[in-house]
Amino acid sequence: GDNCGDYEIGGYCTAAGDYGSGWNKSWGTFAIFANQGHTAITACCNCGGGIDASDQCKDKADWKDKDGDACATYSNSAWCDITGGYGVGWHEEWGKFADAANKGMSAVEACCACGGGDYSTVARPAGDGSQARSRSTLLGCECKKDWLDEITGMPCHDYCCSPDDD
Repeated sequence: GDNCGDYEIGGYCTAAGDYGSGWNKSWGTFAIFANQGHTAITACCNCGGGIDASDQCKDKADWKDKDGDACATYSNSAWCDITGGYGVGWHEEWGKFADAANKGMSAVEACCACGGGDYSTVARPAGDGSQARSRSTLLGCECKKDWLDEITGMPCHDYCCSPDDD
């Protein structure tokens, strides 16, 4: 079964929710592949569905790292990713995010683009990591809950929202 990333890479759909150039008409309609009332068009952000989690997060007000860089710099420079990991723009010689912390907070806690920030409607993880925040793609698009692939029976949270496969 194809996941949201496959639909994007294959060009099966468009962000407007239409059939993409990679969709073969002989496959039929998206509805043929529906499961629990969802198709890729309603479940996948890249196909016009899903929930945009970025609308639900606010960066910590007035936070800047020890060098004066704000959350926008971390996001625009790809210094971090939504999972709290290092982005392609981060230079190893800069050290760890904690090395640039300011006021006891690093970008991982302060910036939505780095997996932190303040969420108004999305559950935040407990400090011990025992409660997981809603899963989202690296672009900040939250997956529909409990969407199952019709062919494999695998739920969305098992594979379609993984950092490498969305």
